[in-house]
Amino acid sequence: MKYFGEIITAAVLCGVISALSPEDRGGVGRFLKYLTSLVLLLALLSPLAGLRTAAGEVTDAVRSFFGLSGYREDDTGGADAALKIKADALTEYIRDSVCERFGLEPEEVSVSVTLDAQELSAVSVEYVEVQLGSGKAEAGEVEAYLKELGFGNCKAVKGENNA
Repeated sequence: MKYFGEIITAAVLCGVISALSPEDRGGVGRFLKYLTSLVLLLALLSPLAGLRTAAGEVTDAVRSFFGLSGYREDDTGGADAALKIKADALTEYIRDSVCERFGLEPEEVSVSVTLDAQELSAVSVEYVEVQLGSGKAEAGEVEAYLKELGFGNCKAVKGENNA
């Protein structure tokens, strides 16, 4: 409702200014009518300014999810630091997913992730290896689950955990 109130207020104000402006050709009257039409147009487009704020909030949420909230692209060594943070976040995600799916404790699962970062704009997961402790999960089942998650090149090994 606030938006419509602003539009109505701007329209009334612009109408009064236009009505009071002189009728000269090319002078102050024409300039005032042009100015009032710009003000009305800005009032109509004001919700678009909120989209930028909303997009910033989404970006901040994504950065905090991946642990990049303090990362800025112009930092020295920022690309390497960002890759390390992403690899750590991915490792933690895989470990937590495997633990939840197979009822394991985090101490029973060790995950290593290799990223292909030759092209920084398209970082991809090259290889995932999961080492399982001597718990109840079978390596084949874990491997199948990793492939289900989208990690094609992966390996699960059962044995002593070196975490």
